[in-house]
Amino acid sequence: MKLRIRNGTKIYFNRWFAVTIFGLLIASIAIWILSKPKSAIQSEVVQAAAEAQANIARVLAAHVDWTSTDFRVANQDSINWQRCKLEVNAAQFDTGYSVFVDQIKIGETLAIPHDSLQAKNGAVYNYSTNPPHRFTIRCQNADTRMGIFIGSVAQ
Repeated sequence: MKLRIRNGTKIYFNRWFAVTIFGLLIASIAIWILSKPKSAIQSEVVQAAAEAQANIARVLAAHVDWTSTDFRVANQDSINWQRCKLEVNAAQFDTGYSVFVDQIKIGETLAIPHDSLQAKNGAVYNYSTNPPHRFTIRCQNADTRMGIFIGSVAQ
């Protein structure tokens, strides 16, 4: 293959030379990867798996019921719940009526008045026209993992 440079000089380019250079590059990368100690590769995998496990949400142990005036949320878990979002009748997260609570301690039962729950558009929850059928709790635990409870509301 001939290549012409602007001034008219001809350079002969051998494609076999290019293939050889490319092959040497691939071989050197493979040797570099294989020269890494296997324990280093394994420790990276174990560390990545541990980080992924730490970010998995846990299921909260909760009991939720309601009266004509409020919801009652009981923390039946072995840890305090921090920065909680309580949501009723959400088809997906953030689509229902919600309220934020700073903390619910172990064994504590919290009474949440119906009119404290609001939709994103500002509408206040009305249990007589929109009976509860699903209740969601999302909290951050002391170990900073998320905790989630999704369940039907018992009467």
